[in-house]
This record gives sequence, C-alpha cells and structure tokens, in this order.
Amino acid sequence: MNFKKIIAILLSVAAILCVCALSASAEPAVKKISSAQDFIDFANNVNNKRRTYAGEIVSLEADIDIGNCDPVGNADLGNYSSFNGTFEGNGHTITVNITTNKKSAALFGNISNATIRNLTVTGSVVGYNVYTAGIVASTGNYCTIESCKSNVNGSN
Repeated sequence: MNFKKIIAILLSVAAILCVCALSASAEPAVKKISSAQDFIDFANNVNNKRRTYAGEIVSLEADIDIGNCDPVGNADLGNYSSFNGTFEGNGHTITVNITTNKKSAALFGNISNATIRNLTVTGSVVGYNVYTAGIVASTGNYCTIESCKSNVNGSN
C-alpha cells in the first residue's frame, strides 16, 4: 500500500471519529424524576442557584405528590432564580399543595428560555403575593408551555 492510500484511510477514519464525537456531545443531559424527593432536590437546585438546567431535559418518570414544595424558580427581586431547561412530563401528573408568600406561586414559580410539556398538575396553590397559577406563575423570554393541563384550585 502506498503512502497516499494510508494517509487517505487515516483521514477518513479521523473524520468519522470527529462526526461521532460531535453527535454524542450534542445529546442533552437528562435528569430523571421518579419520586417526590427527586422533585424536591430538583427544585432546590434551581432555587439555590446551583443549576438552571439550561440545555438539559428534566424527565418525569411517574405520577408524584410533592405536597407543599417550594415552587421551582423565584421571581422575587434579590432572590431571583429560574428554570431554563425542558421539563418533559411524559403524560404524568404532579399533585401539589403549595402555600407560599413568594412573588410567584405555582409548580414553576419562574421560568426563562424553557419548555414545559406533556404535564398535568392537580391540587391547590395559595399565594399571598403577586402571581398565582397552577403550572407556571412567571415567565421570562422564549418560553413554551405545550400539551399541559392544570386542575389546580388557586387563590391569593
């Protein structure tokens, strides 16, 4: 085999490896939620500004009852946080019983550059401040909420 053929084969193999590496790195990270504790941990990560989940998918794997969990994200000035990823409900239901004095009372208190889809939320939300809703109370730029249902009793 001559030198040019060897070089051509090596370059072809290198190109294939580069394409495979780029394809693998394009896959978004997936955080799976299967229990109330998983959801609470997820909410705490967003609310404590440890993680926004930007470019990631959070996937609900089962129906869960989170009780009186803090909303995911906070629109309060001085303590602002938001969920910035994709929340894939997979047709599951989250039951809530949220009572909060934060500016935004809902399962998701504040989202930005986010998508919430295929989710049902049931239960009750009581807010003592500005925004009260079942699924999302406050949104920033470029948000999509699709194929979601809210069966939540809300009050201020």
